[in-house]
This record gives sequence, structure tokens and C-alpha cells, in this order.
Amino acid sequence: MKDQSIVCFTKALLVLAGISVCSVALAQEIAHPYHPGDVLHVLVKFSGPDARKISSAAVNLEFVGDANAIRKDQPNFASTLYLSESHSTPEPNTFDVSIKVPINQASGEYRVGYLRGIITEPSVVIEYRAPADFKERTYTIDNPERIVRPTVEIK
Repeated sequence: MKDQSIVCFTKALLVLAGISVCSVALAQEIAHPYHPGDVLHVLVKFSGPDARKISSAAVNLEFVGDANAIRKDQPNFASTLYLSESHSTPEPNTFDVSIKVPINQASGEYRVGYLRGIITEPSVVIEYRAPADFKERTYTIDNPERIVRPTVEIK
């Protein structure tokens, strides 16, 4: 009877451990919102026979929706982000491309619209577009800054 209790207890622990691992995996897939001052990182991996020739990368994030979708209390806030700070990682052909989110970035969802692989010799820039060349990915920016557009009068 004691052996059977231990087996049941062990099975219960394994089930709980499995649920915990699944929760952690799901939590990691859910993107957190970025705020002004946060550093947003995008990992870019190139593959193929000439992937080793790429010396850096750049990523363009585009506001999802048109300019009319930008909040009315964020008039003329930026609706794109160009990430050009690129560092190679220990993983071959992989770059960590980043940017510090500026204070004038509009709140909303941003998608990776295109990215660039930069080859130094010969000087070549290869452009890749979502979703044709890579899986689309989105990031959320939450900016608490607000501006009530002042009225103007000419006298």
C-alpha cells in the first residue's frame, strides 16, 4: 500500500511539473509591452551558404494600421522604428538588433515589416520582407506620454 501511495504521489508531481513547464513556455511566448526608455531587441538569424558574409543587420518596425489609428492624444508621434544597432551573438550568423524606444513613439502594435542583411565586402544590402521571406512578428509599445493639441490663432 505504501509503494502504491508513493507511485500515485510521484505521478501527481509529474503532472504538476508538466503543467508548470507548459505555463512557463506559454508565458515566454506572450510579448510584454515596451515603454519609452526600454531597449527593444530583435534576434535575426541568417541561413545559407553566404550567410557568414553578413556582417550586421537592421530591422524596420511598422505601426499596424494606418496613421489614423494612432491615438488622438499622441498627434504626430513616430509610427516606425528603425533598429540599426547590431551585434553578432555567439550563435553563428545571428545578430541582436536593438533600439531604445524613444519618448515620441506612438502606442500600439508594431510589426517587423522588413529587415536588412548588410555585407561589407562587397558593399551589398539584402532586403527581406514579411511574410514572404520570414514569419511576421509583432511588438507592443505602450507610451504614457500624451499631448492635447493646442489650438492656434493668427493675430
